[in-house]
Parts: sequence; structure tokens; C-alpha cells
Amino acid sequence: MKKRILQLVCMTLAVTMLFAEEPAFKIQAGNLSSREENIEEANSLFIDFVGILLAGGWTINNLFCTFSDYPYSPEAPYVSFKIDTDKTYRFTLDSSLSYAYDAGITAQATFRGFLYKFFGPCLEIEGSTFPFDMGLNSNWTLSPANLVDDNPEFFGKTKLGGIFSIFQSQGASLAWYLQWLYDFSPEYSQKSGFAVGAVLDSYPVKPIGVHLRVDYQNLPGEYSLNQFDAQIGFLKGRWEFFCGYQLRTSFVSDEHSEPYSDGAAPTKVDDPSEPCDDMFCHGMTLGLRMHM
Repeated sequence: MKKRILQLVCMTLAVTMLFAEEPAFKIQAGNLSSREENIEEANSLFIDFVGILLAGGWTINNLFCTFSDYPYSPEAPYVSFKIDTDKTYRFTLDSSLSYAYDAGITAQATFRGFLYKFFGPCLEIEGSTFPFDMGLNSNWTLSPANLVDDNPEFFGKTKLGGIFSIFQSQGASLAWYLQWLYDFSPEYSQKSGFAVGAVLDSYPVKPIGVHLRVDYQNLPGEYSLNQFDAQIGFLKGRWEFFCGYQLRTSFVSDEHSEPYSDGAAPTKVDDPSEPCDDMFCHGMTLGLRMHM
């Protein structure tokens, strides 16, 4: 293993030097660079050196790892850098229900993981059908004027994309993802957008799992949404029951609202001079995750 790592580091250094456009220091007889130029070139050399270390570290970390079937598996560590297993993929499939004040109940299913060591799919779908208005009034209490809708509409979105590892270890793994977003909600004329984010998974001590996620979604001309999830899970074999906290902030660029008033839901207005509808909501999540 040590021999393979040494070979990889040497190869990375050789390739970097081969494709370098020019040496970091240009010192010729009788024509020394000024002090400022030397400092600038020294900084450039340091940046190149750090870049080589990061590239080599990422390569070693993500190409020499193998996986077990699930965290705390008795057969082998979940993420290993020894020849414990020959498994080069790992996935999670989870379903959850989230309740956020001022947003109602949302069902979500997620499939993500690494098809080969450091990259793979990241697929999500979420949706809800509101038979009544879940709005809050100006005092942040449930409005007594919730009206039942005889024809509730489906609100939801799907996100399809890929996830890429930043680093992996038995204690914690960090990855980022990029997705194409399609919003099914009938109120938006623009349906396609994008989402980008990062997720941190940690398994510090059996049977605990800790998960943090930041997510940014953008539907051009309609809205942008920031979401933060903090979850704690309890594992039994490959199954993980989790609960957590969810925070959402959104900026609606195309729909405008009057402020909430006691006992009344927000009223839509068409005057573009009115402020846009900024939404802040938070709540909890419950779900079940399967490790594969």
C-alpha cells in the first residue's frame, strides 16, 4: 500500500512539472529579478506546491478507498484504505416526511451514492398536496381562517444530477453535488432550474450517524431557495432511522404578496413595486434510510 502511494505521488509531481509553462524562478547571470518579482514568484511556487499536495491527497483518498455494505459493519470499516474488501460502490436510499411552519408537510425520497468510489448519481423527488392553507399570521401563530380546498393541487419537484467526493474517511465524508431541477408546481411558468449543495456524513460512534446538508435551488425568474438540514440517525444493520431539523429561506422573484394579517392568508398582488415574498420557515424531519 505504501509503495502504491509513493508511486502515485511521484507520478503526480512528474505530470505537474511536465506541463508547467515556465519555472517558478527565472534567475539568469547578470539579470536577477527584483525583490518584488521574487516574492511574487515565491507565492506562485507555494500555490503550485499546495495545489500538488491537494491533488495528490484527493487522488490517494478517493482512488484507494473501498467500502463495506453499511456503517459499523462487522466485516470491514465502512470506508477503508486497506484491502479489506473489493467493493468500489456505496449508495443510500431514504424516504422522509418534513413539516415546516408556513410550508406544511412534504414527502421526499432520495437516492445518492458513488457508482465508482468518488462519483455517482444524486436523485431526489419531493411533493405535497395541501387540502388547506398552512399559513401563519403576523404573530407567527396558525391562522384560524384556514380554508379547505375542494380541489387541492400537487406541488413538487424532482432533481436529477451527480455527486462527487471531496474527501472520505471512516469518521466523516464530505461531497458536493450538482442537479437539474424540474418544478411541477402549477403556479410557475418556468419549470427548469438547477440545484447545488454539499453533504457531510459522519459515523462517530456506534450506532450514531450525523448528517449535515446545505442546498441552494434556483428556478430562473421564479424563486431561489436555501435549505439547511441537520440530522441524527440510529443504525440497526443497514437500516438507519433518522430525525432532524430543517431550515428554509426563499426569495420569490415573480410572485408578490401583501404581508400577513391576523386571521387572513396572504393576498397576491400584481404591482411590481410591492416587495417580493421572502419566506423563512423551519421544522422537523423524520425518515428511514437504507445503506447499500
